[in-house]
Amino acid sequence: MAVYRFRVTFEDYEDVYRDIDMPSKGTFLELHHAIHNSTGYTPDVSSSFYVSNDQWKKGTEIAHLPSSRKKDAGVLIMEDIRLSKFIDDPHQKFYYIYNFDRPYDFHVELIKSLKEEEGKEYPSLFRSVGLAPKMAAAA
Repeated sequence: MAVYRFRVTFEDYEDVYRDIDMPSKGTFLELHHAIHNSTGYTPDVSSSFYVSNDQWKKGTEIAHLPSSRKKDAGVLIMEDIRLSKFIDDPHQKFYYIYNFDRPYDFHVELIKSLKEEEGKEYPSLFRSVGLAPKMAAAA
């Protein structure tokens, strides 16, 4: 099985990033949880990945806890979509918005495809650089 290594960077804090290894058959929800395991943020808030191009232009949305308006419009749901469905490019990019109420924007880029390591559990955090910014307190 292929393993994707994603570099997850905060849009406004480029010196803070996480490299996360994900199985190709994993879902966007599993990547969402892996990001939050590496930052300490709670994963139980409305968030979305967007398939992106090299200029980080948002394309197809893949949502977690979408609004009823988005559901009615037929938005894709993270737990239903495998990562491999949207990996067309060896440097595939996803724009990720965490917590629409108090958003943090991330750039998620495929940086390497690897072979699965025997006995290793995925997802796995390969590298963690810098401290994740503190979440803004609710008003």
